[in-house]
Amino acid sequence: MKNHRCYIIMSYNYLFKIVIVGDHNCGKSCILLRFAENSFRQDHITTLGVDFKLKTVKLGRDKIRLELWDTAGMERYRTIYNSYYHSAHGVMCVYDLTDERSFDNLRNYWLKEIRLHAPSNAVLMLIGNKADLEDKRMVNFERAERLANQLGVSLYEVVLF
Repeated sequence: MKNHRCYIIMSYNYLFKIVIVGDHNCGKSCILLRFAENSFRQDHITTLGVDFKLKTVKLGRDKIRLELWDTAGMERYRTIYNSYYHSAHGVMCVYDLTDERSFDNLRNYWLKEIRLHAPSNAVLMLIGNKADLEDKRMVNFERAERLANQLGVSLYEVVLF
């Protein structure tokens, strides 16, 4: 019997795991698709469980591999998230600027879950999605900025198309 050797050549210098959380229909999957594949789909299908994408970016001389975990926002899937937070280097907390409840749930549910299950050194950022729908905006920038300042994290408002 011959011994076979398998060699894995790493094509990156660093690997970071990023988990994307937030309520159902706030645009987590659209953010993932725009960043990982530079695409946007109006007819996006609801995420069931979790979706996963890889993206390699170059920063100076370093290649950085990002593992991007898109979690389903529906309540029935929330109990499975604990394992996805494990070993996360970063958490993107997404809310829909046109849905005040999604912002309230960020504070009342998602941030508590992150504190309970994510590593204490995980980098957290707040992402306000659907910034193009200004006439339907329910969460003003100042309110989101206050929360970001209280948490000591970055805040971004995004348009994806």
